Amino acid sequence: MQTLIKAIETIINYIRQIFYISIAQTSLLVILIIFLLFFVVILSLNRPGINFVSKNIFFTLFIILACFTILNANTDLISKGRLSLLPVKCKQTSFVDDFVVSIKKCNLYNRNSYSFELLVTNKNKKRNLYVYANQTRLLDWFGNDNFAQKVSIGNRQFERNASTIMPRNIPIKVSIVFEDTYIEGRVISLLDIKTDRANFSFHNIPIYR
Repeated sequence: MQTLIKAIETIINYIRQIFYISIAQTSLLVILIIFLLFFVVILSLNRPGINFVSKNIFFTLFIILACFTILNANTDLISKGRLSLLPVKCKQTSFVDDFVVSIKKCNLYNRNSYSFELLVTNKNKKRNLYVYANQTRLLDWFGNDNFAQKVSIGNRQFERNASTIMPRNIPIKVSIVFEDTYIEGRVISLLDIKTDRANFSFHNIPIYR
């Protein structure tokens, strides 16, 4: 049952992404809406010349146009990997280079500023960790690419980059701040956090406006 629920959630998520991206294809949607309105008018007419067969032919043409609109709007995005079957969620965990990195909070403030609060746990021996704000990126499904301005480790806030000594098996809070950031749609495609050890990457993060 859980497998079925996850499969349904994946399909719904995929349809949601297609819808959010398709709304940017204004010209195609206008054509589709006009075609739909014309179809409704045809159905409302009760004239002898408009029989059951002709209505079904028109309905078939409408379905073909709708499918073409969606595919034309998204084929290039799918082929380039800009549509993902991963579920949309804020709280995510990444395991990289013996680090466990978990997003605990995703916040939108001041309309165009975003902050992400993470917990980072070092599973290896004690070592340094550098986080580079000016190389940490936030992308959406429309190709907008933004870089972070601030990074905090523990209760210390830094510009550009920050570092700390990571003890073994003790989580440390890391916060990333993006200011004056332009994001289209309601889902962030990628949060890519640059460190000296590895990149911590998270996909399909929802935006709550």
